[in-house]
Amino acid sequence: MRIAPLLTLSALCAPALTQTSAPLTARSFLFDDYRTVLSLDLKTLRDTGVWDELSPSGIQGITSLFEQGMGFELDLLDRLVMTRGRHGEEEAVDYVMVLEGNAPLGKPGDLQRGFYQLEAVGGRELYKSEWGDEAFTTPAPKLHVYGSERALRSVLEGAPRRGLPSPDVMAFTAGKKHVILSAVADLVMEPEPLEMLREVMAEQLDGMAWPEGDAPSSMAARVTVIGDEDDPHIQLEVMLRHGTAGEGLALSERAGNAALDKLKKMPQARMFKPMLKRFEFERSGTDAMWRVDLGRARDCGGLLVGLSPLMVLGTTVRVVQQGQAVPVLEADEVEVPPPPPPVQPGGGGR
Repeated sequence: MRIAPLLTLSALCAPALTQTSAPLTARSFLFDDYRTVLSLDLKTLRDTGVWDELSPSGIQGITSLFEQGMGFELDLLDRLVMTRGRHGEEEAVDYVMVLEGNAPLGKPGDLQRGFYQLEAVGGRELYKSEWGDEAFTTPAPKLHVYGSERALRSVLEGAPRRGLPSPDVMAFTAGKKHVILSAVADLVMEPEPLEMLREVMAEQLDGMAWPEGDAPSSMAARVTVIGDEDDPHIQLEVMLRHGTAGEGLALSERAGNAALDKLKKMPQARMFKPMLKRFEFERSGTDAMWRVDLGRARDCGGLLVGLSPLMVLGTTVRVVQQGQAVPVLEADEVEVPPPPPPVQPGGGGR
């Protein structure tokens, strides 16, 4: 065998191989070993029949708002996944959100409204927001990716990630059927839930505190379709995870129950009282878990409409960034929350 011709052939092929970039998938952009994630599975929502049950119940205003902001119909979207992680030498917390479609998603609404400036990075298009650090790219027709500019730029420059979850996240989501929404928060990176629980313990548990090193390490929520396929129900689970099943876990149980009691007494939560009363508690290993059957899917539309002011938060944030006034109503000023407001001129967001 002659080595020289092979070396010559390799040299000729090398430039072509260098210029051919591997396809980028949704996982290419997610942070490695991520511990904070929000995942919405619209394909499961449709396949289980829940979407058909919800559609007539008054949530069209919410879906219409989403479609106007994102620039495509919700039926084209199969999955939305958003992760947060530390990136770069400064260990700053960045975010990435991937949208996976079942058909080409087209041009996002924000790009149509000129909110982004185009730049070529690694042979692909990167759109940088005129406000803050946000960026956007479309590595494939069925894939839209939003996120912190440096988090997206590093992938486009040739450093894709494995995009696999941490063991804690995987343990909460792997092997579970018919999960339509799951969220896991690393309580070191996202300390707000712990601070809220500490306030509850100060007010209602005589200032008790978790033992040193035995506070919850993560918090999670999961929405699952359960029951008969002809009469699906929606189940909500909320979990606090500890490193060991010791005194800290027992205190988390008390703190969680105290938080529920506090919510039941709040006038702003009166429309959710029936749901709050049905929560059941369970210990599973090092997890403290609260579970509630929200009822038939066809009856949950009203609950979603009640939560609609929170679901349009992304849109109002974009409006605020443009310096427009946003009216805010106190939750106890109305018996039933109003429908979502129309998109403001120049609005959008997510």
